[in-house]
Amino acid sequence: MKKNILLLRLAFKYCYKQIMCFIFVLSLITFINIAINILNKDMVNALSESMALGKVSSLFIGLVIAYMVLYFISRASGFLWVFGYNYFRCDVDEFFHKIFMIKTDEIPQEKFFDTAFMEKYTFVRKNTDKISSYLGSLLNLIFSNIGTIIGSISIFAAYEPWLILNAAVVAAFSVVVNGYVTKKNMNLIKLK
Repeated sequence: MKKNILLLRLAFKYCYKQIMCFIFVLSLITFINIAINILNKDMVNALSESMALGKVSSLFIGLVIAYMVLYFISRASGFLWVFGYNYFRCDVDEFFHKIFMIKTDEIPQEKFFDTAFMEKYTFVRKNTDKISSYLGSLLNLIFSNIGTIIGSISIFAAYEPWLILNAAVVAAFSVVVNGYVTKKNMNLIKLK
């Protein structure tokens, strides 16, 4: 646990621009998905009102156009996510590889003839690029998954308060499943 906290502190201290960029991308995608849900509700309400009046209102047409724009942006947001993740991942990987190489230069040459040391050295060298994967999964969990759940709970609280219980159950289940999957993923990474 202390090693994970140390890795997070190092990454935030030296790669904060890349991390903030990735957080911004995740937050933007989450906001777009929540906005689509709100527009969807407003569109259904406007359609019901239009049907009651017997004609299509300009509000409904405007909501449909806004919904379509946000829907296409949402579909294209995968490219934005890939850009943000790769920008973050490449810089974090490079940073930890540089730290590893600096530490390697400080190690006396005779250590490299010790098999126990070489096993640890090989393990660390092989897994330095996994740090960005770990940090990326953590940021994705916090700013995308949990952000979407909190946004959905806010929508439910504003429009259908009784659905908060349903959202809370889904949120708890999502946190447990994501935590379990992330833990198993880290165990698999450690075995490689």
